[in-house]
Amino acid sequence: MPDQITVTLKCPVCSADPVTLITTDATLTGDSFARCKGCGHEFGRYLDMKSEARRLAAEFRDGGTWLGAYPSSFRNW
Repeated sequence: MPDQITVTLKCPVCSADPVTLITTDATLTGDSFARCKGCGHEFGRYLDMKSEARRLAAEFRDGGTWLGAYPSSFRNW
């Protein structure tokens, strides 16, 4: 059975926790830009967010710690 880790995001601008993400694209793709529904803060491309969330989850699973700070590798987080 694969590991499952739920990743929730908090908006660094309006503090929505968990944040609801929206996109202006009719169909969500990896190139869609995700924004906070509350304030419009841009989080970046969906594919980049997904890849970084997976990397952080794997790091945590393998014994690393994440103290809840926004990772510097995420643009605008």
